[in-house]
Amino acid sequence: MKINIFLIIIIFNVSLYSQDIQGVFTYKKDFSDFSLSTSKNDSLIKFKMNNLLKVLVENGSSVDFILKANKKESLFFVNDILTKDNDKSKKYAIGIGDTKGVFYVNLDSKEILNKKESYGQLFLVKSSLNDKLWNITNESKKIGNYNCFKATSEKIVENSKGTFKHHIEAWFTTEIPLNFGPAGYGGLPGLIIELKFQNIRFYLTKIELKRQNEVNVKKPMKGKLVTIKEFNKIGKEITKSFRRN
Repeated sequence: MKINIFLIIIIFNVSLYSQDIQGVFTYKKDFSDFSLSTSKNDSLIKFKMNNLLKVLVENGSSVDFILKANKKESLFFVNDILTKDNDKSKKYAIGIGDTKGVFYVNLDSKEILNKKESYGQLFLVKSSLNDKLWNITNESKKIGNYNCFKATSEKIVENSKGTFKHHIEAWFTTEIPLNFGPAGYGGLPGLIIELKFQNIRFYLTKIELKRQNEVNVKKPMKGKLVTIKEFNKIGKEITKSFRRN
């Protein structure tokens, strides 16, 4: 990780008086730059995809994602009210972009757990913060009332269509010294205010700062524990079996 000297000074000064800050943070999903494409030159398919894109844009702003964070742990999940909603378009907006389920992060163990239901099973997909290598740049901007700094990374995504590399862009603030963000992203020297990948943008809409011991984060325990590699292998095998049948 590359960190500039001036940024180290800011981080040190902030941490002196705000070590006990915890919080509950609300994010929304922006699909305005997202696109859907198909290799088939079929007007009906293109029409359906355009309609789906409109639905995503409309529902992104109506879905709340919650990040609960204390000094060591965080939990990221969709608003409980919406998990009981039978609106399929909202559920699609929630899951698209590899953000399905609940994300737990532990700074001490560097553990990331993604609890999600896929292929008719409940999984705990395990990864590590050490897998996310950030490059902190010289770029900065103000988002709302917070001075933010830009960090970039890459994510490797495997599916039935192949292996893809996606650019990650995060804007974080050292003014909220919690090393977390949306969808299991974190490890930066401050809270992620905006996160963009696969042309999907998470943006912070509400901040509720708490004091020590006010934010309780529970680690997910139910589900089949697998690595990302093992989870991808299961998905590929099920896809092949489905195609043969």
